[in-house]
Amino acid sequence: MVNIGAAGGYYAVGFLRRCPRVRVTAFEASGVHRSALASLASTNGVDRRLSIRDACDSRALGGALVGSERTLLVVDVEGAELALLDPERIGSLRTVWMLVEVHDFVDEETSAVLRRRFEQSHRIRVVDSRERTVSDLPTVKGLSPRTLRSLASEGRPTPMQWFWMTPQEEARPAEPG
Repeated sequence: MVNIGAAGGYYAVGFLRRCPRVRVTAFEASGVHRSALASLASTNGVDRRLSIRDACDSRALGGALVGSERTLLVVDVEGAELALLDPERIGSLRTVWMLVEVHDFVDEETSAVLRRRFEQSHRIRVVDSRERTVSDLPTVKGLSPRTLRSLASEGRPTPMQWFWMTPQEEARPAEPG
């Protein structure tokens, strides 16, 4: 797995805990978040399988994808997805599984451009965000449902979409023989 915009490690560490034979490369520009990520990985005993790197650019992403098979790429880069996810510059993007948070509120063309770039190589399923309800949240002694909802909110300016992109090659059954 390659996680760009890893923040404090929710996806990276969670994935490492669920998949004990996997390695994760996590890119995070913020030093504060990288420290939190390292701490979370250590606390969960998965730090030996985690490589933490700073900001990601096309060259770093291309390098992280070299020699990897069946890679999952998780991208939450607050609007920089168009600069990073270009299969003309990084050909290996055509064969990886991707979960990409799409920031159309930063650039209204983001989803349309990503669709054009990957429609030939991937099946694209759109997952729409929704507001969390009290029933989505755990019961925490001493916290009201209202407080829990405020803590669970990411404070996004608009509803968001995620693109779940499955490589076309992976989606087809293997040829016999």
